[in-house]
Amino acid sequence: MTKMPSIQGIERQIYGIVVGVSTGGPSALETLLSGLSEPLPVPMLVVQHMPSSFTVMLAERLDRSCPARVVEASPGIVPQAGVVYVAPGGKHMAVVEDDSGPRIRITKGPVVNSCRPSVDVLFHSSAKVWGANQLGIVMTGIGQDGLEGCRSLASAGATIYVQDKQSSVVWGMPGAVVAAGLADDVLHLDSLGRAVEQRASHLSSLILGKSPPSRSRTGRSADPKPDMSTPMAAITEAGADIARRARAAVRIAHDRDRTAT
Repeated sequence: MTKMPSIQGIERQIYGIVVGVSTGGPSALETLLSGLSEPLPVPMLVVQHMPSSFTVMLAERLDRSCPARVVEASPGIVPQAGVVYVAPGGKHMAVVEDDSGPRIRITKGPVVNSCRPSVDVLFHSSAKVWGANQLGIVMTGIGQDGLEGCRSLASAGATIYVQDKQSSVVWGMPGAVVAAGLADDVLHLDSLGRAVEQRASHLSSLILGKSPPSRSRTGRSADPKPDMSTPMAAITEAGADIARRARAAVRIAHDRDRTAT
């Protein structure tokens, strides 16, 4: 397998972060989110394979253990900076865009990859809405849910981080993304929160011109509805074309390697 080139040096604004995780996910998510020093300046959408009766409790548990606000996602809401949205168990979560901007859609469609919620459903949708201006993360989990979604993210020019084998309970989902040559970086769980924060925070805060919502002493967001109405079209995406070209070049080389062998 040809290793993907590093494109972390390309500075482009991040509008959102999408995360897919399964087996071992609750503890892994807690480690990821508790590794943040402050709420992120963008929303994070998380698909954790889990029955419907447990996702509310998961969101509450994560909300108590990290600086970000964590909630179970509701249909029709506008994703807010500094908030983590957990897909409801037994339902798909997608991000869609209308005249007012991105919104969360919750549906009970057919299972995908034997999963509902499915990582692929979320990733395919965010690729259409946020394009290159997002970070995709695949963490510990069995199976390959998220692989096809990562193909969509990669085609859009988005950055993809993957949890490494050593820190994963099961390296099925992340391993499939790495094997397909779609990962921009493979990171130990203990380093993932810091890497996400560094990737998302600096440029986004500068462009948006504001800090993410702060937490009150009760642990809730002191500013639960920050203004995220900045039109995406108003900000140029200087690194997206470079990222797409780099990915295309590596995939061509990867295909040649497989043909040669």
